[in-house]
Amino acid sequence: MKNGCYLQQLSGCFGFARLQCNRCDLCLQTSRSTSSNQALQTTSIPRELGVKVNPYKKRTTSFDTSSNEVTKKGRFDDQGAVVTNQCIAEENTKVSKQLRRQAKWVFGELLYRCLVCGKADCNGEMCLKACYRCGNRYHNNNGCSFNITKLLKILPNKGVCFGCFDTRQHTMTKHDMLACPYKRRLKRLMFLDHERQGKGFEEYLRQLYSSELTFVSFVASYSKQTCLGR
Repeated sequence: MKNGCYLQQLSGCFGFARLQCNRCDLCLQTSRSTSSNQALQTTSIPRELGVKVNPYKKRTTSFDTSSNEVTKKGRFDDQGAVVTNQCIAEENTKVSKQLRRQAKWVFGELLYRCLVCGKADCNGEMCLKACYRCGNRYHNNNGCSFNITKLLKILPNKGVCFGCFDTRQHTMTKHDMLACPYKRRLKRLMFLDHERQGKGFEEYLRQLYSSELTFVSFVASYSKQTCLGR
């Protein structure tokens, strides 16, 4: 017999029931085995399980961490986009100011001379070997169908002067075509620019006067030929 109690087994043989005596060899052996097993279980429990956890401390999960990382990344992306847009806007403003300054030099020079031939006595038509109305070299002024009515159809509500091709988009407010201070010198620059680009005249005009900045850019492109007002 390896387990149990000698007295408990002997009493059972005679028809009696009793509890273990806890004093015989079997009872003592069983008690020692139980104690050693309990000690082994106690030592095998990881120490981490015995650490007390504060129930009021917020514990972060992997979902919370990834969510925070996505939120931070989105915030950084938004800030980067704002900074980029600000840089682009500042650069555009800088370019616009530079073009307006250069165009001012050209307009100042046109008051005194023609920039194409460089002569002060040229009104912009004297050096033009083409039609005075549209700049076409293959027909004369009398045979040209381009007139002020057609100009108004091509550029409605732009306020473009048929004589000098300055516009209300820029600085012109009240204008007398016959007494224009630029004479036909600005128109002469426009004919030269149109000839260089090689587009149709109507298409060229629509593109040129599509905005104030495109018109100013065209005028500013001749700033290298100026020498006054800088």
